[in-house]
Amino acid sequence: MDVRVDSGDDVVLRTADAGRVIADVFGVLDQASAGRIAELAVALLTPDARVLVLDLSGVTFCDSSGLSAMLSVRRRARELGAGLAFVAVPSQLSRRIQLAGLCGVLGSYATTGDALAAQDPSV
Repeated sequence: MDVRVDSGDDVVLRTADAGRVIADVFGVLDQASAGRIAELAVALLTPDARVLVLDLSGVTFCDSSGLSAMLSVRRRARELGAGLAFVAVPSQLSRRIQLAGLCGVLGSYATTGDALAAQDPSV
């Protein structure tokens, strides 16, 4: 299933089944867009969602506002008892995560399959 969550191209729901939600994030995560993108991602955390996987391969730039938004999504997922994983993190964003000391906080994986296996052992 491919459903647009927003009229723009920021977040696209790729699939949602068996408590797993996978979405693609596109574009720039900066002060102007990060809050809205975080809201769209949090909206994907329905009561049935046990795992949210966000594929960041389409992110072209991320500043500290973007990192803050990622932490907000993580906090909300934890509050709801859902797992959260980031997939295909671009190198510039991965470097920013490392410099901020967030590697242990923002779990990232090479593939969606790796993320699902780590977050949901029933996969």
